[in-house]
Amino acid sequence: MVTVQSPTRADLRHFLITETAIAAVVNGAIMAAITWLVFSGHESVPVWGNDGLLFDLLPSSALPVFTMALILPAILHKRHSAGERLPVSDWAELGGWTRALPKGILALALVLATTWAALFVAVGATVLWFAGWNSLSLWSVVLGKTLFGALLGATAAPFIMLPALARLQHK
Repeated sequence: MVTVQSPTRADLRHFLITETAIAAVVNGAIMAAITWLVFSGHESVPVWGNDGLLFDLLPSSALPVFTMALILPAILHKRHSAGERLPVSDWAELGGWTRALPKGILALALVLATTWAALFVAVGATVLWFAGWNSLSLWSVVLGKTLFGALLGATAAPFIMLPALARLQHK
């Protein structure tokens, strides 16, 4: 008879740190590539206006989080089905904040994408406005958006992975 041990908090913490770092690197790299493709024809990127950096923050905040929220649960499910030992937890063990999250994957993706877009666009607009920039060099924009993408991935990943791990408990 095989006994399955419950994951410890240390197991969960290690898993989240590792997977969050991976999400940050992947999102940063994807954001760098997309930023280069979008703005590569500009020597200087405008900050304001329809072709500017601020306008670009909305889709570049919402779409990566939405995509991650759809893809990561599927990846975790596949890894779990393949026999990989994941720190699967019950919803109750995750704490009270999980009660505010929808349990469905699509609903969670929409809520997280909307929340992250609202937060990141507001903070981005505030930073750009207080800095007083009207335009930035292409390399500054690529570097800034790379860091932006990494931060976006790192902050969203735990909110995506914890519910996905809890869903695996019931599979």
